[in-house]
Amino acid sequence: MNKAISVLLVLISFSAYSQVEVRIPYDESWRITREENASFFREVKIDTSKMVFDGPFTDSDFNNNILRTGTYAAGKKQGLFTFYYQGLRQIESRGYFENDKRIEIWDFYNSTGDLRQTVNFTPYGFQVLEYIDNTGTKSIQNGTGDWVLYVGDSDGGVILRGRFFEGTRAGRWTYQYRSGTKILTETYKKGELHEGIYYGNGEKEKYYETKLTADIFDPADLKVIERFETDGSFYGPDAMGYILKKNDPFEEIPAASKTGFKEGQEDLYKFISDNLEYPAAAYNNGVQGKVSIEALIDEAGKASNFRVVEGLDQALNAEAVRLLQLYDKWEPPLVGNTPMKSRIVIPIDFKIE
Repeated sequence: MNKAISVLLVLISFSAYSQVEVRIPYDESWRITREENASFFREVKIDTSKMVFDGPFTDSDFNNNILRTGTYAAGKKQGLFTFYYQGLRQIESRGYFENDKRIEIWDFYNSTGDLRQTVNFTPYGFQVLEYIDNTGTKSIQNGTGDWVLYVGDSDGGVILRGRFFEGTRAGRWTYQYRSGTKILTETYKKGELHEGIYYGNGEKEKYYETKLTADIFDPADLKVIERFETDGSFYGPDAMGYILKKNDPFEEIPAASKTGFKEGQEDLYKFISDNLEYPAAAYNNGVQGKVSIEALIDEAGKASNFRVVEGLDQALNAEAVRLLQLYDKWEPPLVGNTPMKSRIVIPIDFKIE
């Protein structure tokens, strides 16, 4: 494999973010607000180059009661999610997401801890395998029976009613406000949608592709959070900019004012050239270009908090971080005769020759 890289050390002030761990305050509608007005909080990492959640998160109320836990990957829900009843420390539901979609078996519980329903999520929709109604009667067994889903609160919520037969939808399904006003109906024959009717603006509109997808299980506030909506009273449209700056561990640390190497910049260049392992997939696909890594250099000359501030693909980003983590000949800048904690940005140009 014929490969080459070039390294250029750039000592600059850091003004962009890549991934920052934050604690975001929300009002009672889960819109970003002042911390002193907050009802809820989310602790999470944000990929600020794309402004999306990226990593594990925890949602809690102002009494530190956990409401939700899970993980995002590049802005999409991924892996195990657990939802809790507010203030009760009791699980409401638990299951897995993959690429922002619920998958496989999810269990849903009553506030008492008793199982309410078991739902199987597939690429084609969802199947309610077991359901216990409000009277304690198991109205769905082995995928057959009548089902009711309450969405939202008692004031503005909606009700979905339908029937399953051996795991498939059967008969007439209705989706309506709790006041009784219809939103839509869908009629199924042999598990297939025969006809849907949407009641909007006083008119009936027919359709033939179901609107009753797995999205109806997602809480509305989760969508508000993922859109980074604000309450508009304080931060306005730049709410996340303020929060990111406040939570950034690099923010109060000055950029290095001189080269931070014990043996000079050429030593780093030679070290990277000698130790580079060009990722095979990136090499075969001809991926090349610049990856910029920022790091903190403490007073003793130890580097930490490596993060990508300008990247290519994941493998090249990881290789750049790996190389700089291996290098151990850093030197902090001096203010007078005193070594100071600082931060540096090192762009590495990956080139294939």
